[in-house]
Amino acid sequence: MLPADHPTLQTAADLLRDAGYVVSPRLLEGVDQPLLVAESPYVLSVLIAGESWWEVEEVVDAAQVGLANWSSRDDASSRRWDVYVLVLLRHWPQTPEEGAAIELAEANTELARKIVRSHVVDEDELSRALRPLLPLTPVGRGAVPDVAMALEQRLRVHGIEPDLASSAVAGFLQSGAVRL
Repeated sequence: MLPADHPTLQTAADLLRDAGYVVSPRLLEGVDQPLLVAESPYVLSVLIAGESWWEVEEVVDAAQVGLANWSSRDDASSRRWDVYVLVLLRHWPQTPEEGAAIELAEANTELARKIVRSHVVDEDELSRALRPLLPLTPVGRGAVPDVAMALEQRLRVHGIEPDLASSAVAGFLQSGAVRL
């Protein structure tokens, strides 16, 4: 298992801080070394990094127990239901047994939701791995077309005069009917 001050985890901490998380190393009950914990008003998560699943499997089990106990003892809000253990692995699963063990861990959401991301080898992969914890990015106004304007333009393409297209669309938006 990689230590909480490993560059991969520090980069993850920076990305989470930029998204509004408070991130710090914390010693959880049942785990013998500090783990990186990220908190927001909505999510409590621990990040664990390692080379392979077999290297971190026992720590994941202990961390989810420690995190669940800590969150339910110190926080009576709904956040305690959004408890995550995010595991960042440098390698893909090497055997079918390792892949099955990862799937089994992710399927068990009894104490915490486990998210395991394999082949996290660069900052792009790390950003993708953190997506489940990051807030949704608002869609910019430019990305969402103005439906009325698009409809007017479409009518004009089909030979409708600009004034008539404009009044037809305005009438439709007001009454739900088109009158020409």
